[in-house]
Amino acid sequence: MGTVVSQKLAKQLPKRRKYKNVLSLKVKKKRSKKFSKRKKGGTLTLPVIPPKSVIILLKSRNKKIYDRKIIDYKNRSLLQEYIYFTGKIIPRRKTGITTKQQRYLTKAIKTARILGLLPFVKKEKGFFR
Repeated sequence: MGTVVSQKLAKQLPKRRKYKNVLSLKVKKKRSKKFSKRKKGGTLTLPVIPPKSVIILLKSRNKKIYDRKIIDYKNRSLLQEYIYFTGKIIPRRKTGITTKQQRYLTKAIKTARILGLLPFVKKEKGFFR
């Protein structure tokens, strides 16, 4: 008699879904959220996102022009290209050189300033009038 009652109770209870692993459970939840975002009478519109490979191709690469040997505190013409007219060092994001080269440049500019080859602060032409 006990087995007949348990079989009737089993038929009345909703059937449970068995998931093989946790990942399949997460996928099921994501799918249900995706379709619940639909509006009544409309279709689901997803934003267009370019693939990663296209984004990587569009990024500009850093310049690899100068070596450690070329970046020298005595090379004044090269160092002046990386200094603003006010005397400040131009940041790496504007020059486009690598971080290593930027470090060498800043060291060379600072030593050239100490030795008197480059000015610490440049004055504008109109300043002396």
